[in-house]
Amino acid sequence: MTIWQSRALRETRAFIEPLLAGRRRVLDVGCGKGELAAVLARAGHEVTAIDVKQPTKRAAAPGVTWHETGLLEFESAPFDALLFVTSLHHITPLAEAVEHARRLLVPGGLLIAEEFSVEAPDAATARWYFETQELLAAAGRYPPSRIHGAPSMEPVSRWREEHAHDGEVLSEGWRMKEELGRRFELLGAQAGPYLYRYIGAGAAAHAEADAITDHVYSAEQRGIEAGTLKPVGLRLWARRPA
Repeated sequence: MTIWQSRALRETRAFIEPLLAGRRRVLDVGCGKGELAAVLARAGHEVTAIDVKQPTKRAAAPGVTWHETGLLEFESAPFDALLFVTSLHHITPLAEAVEHARRLLVPGGLLIAEEFSVEAPDAATARWYFETQELLAAAGRYPPSRIHGAPSMEPVSRWREEHAHDGEVLSEGWRMKEELGRRFELLGAQAGPYLYRYIGAGAAAHAEADAITDHVYSAEQRGIEAGTLKPVGLRLWARRPA
């Protein structure tokens, strides 16, 4: 586990683990290196982790079953819970992905998504995001190659261009919430920090990465509470009707 993930993983665990109480079989969709899957397996869950491209180096995770596949191609006996951690917004068609997720859950099964709303940032939020990266780069704590566009660009346009992903269409937060509401009983929706995750990932190579990530998280949270920053993170949890 890299240093920057310690903060992100702690935040994800604090959100997910109480919701998973009493739910044994868990599907982690878009598992990446499997840090979260490993944590959940050590906590006693029976975890299946899938990703379209499994990394060559995975987290040490006895008790995790790995599959290199996309969600729409994956079939299995139904699970007690299904997780999307910054992965649902990539899967298209979105309606088909949510419907397939519903079929992969037992009646009463729980879908949990920790996502971000690509449409959320206003000019002040996008400006803060890029200026924080630029400040860290000037201090030698952030790779300039990770900073998209020029400072002279209008901030929201710069953000949108960064998230174009070579023509990939990312699902907006409101669309993910709407699709879940159509097929599930939506139990909760919560907005909060997210930008610290990307910035922390860029700072990961430096010894100060943990402190940098914690500071950026706290600054983002304060900005949200003060109303100067828009919350970009989006947490959704929903139950498959019995």
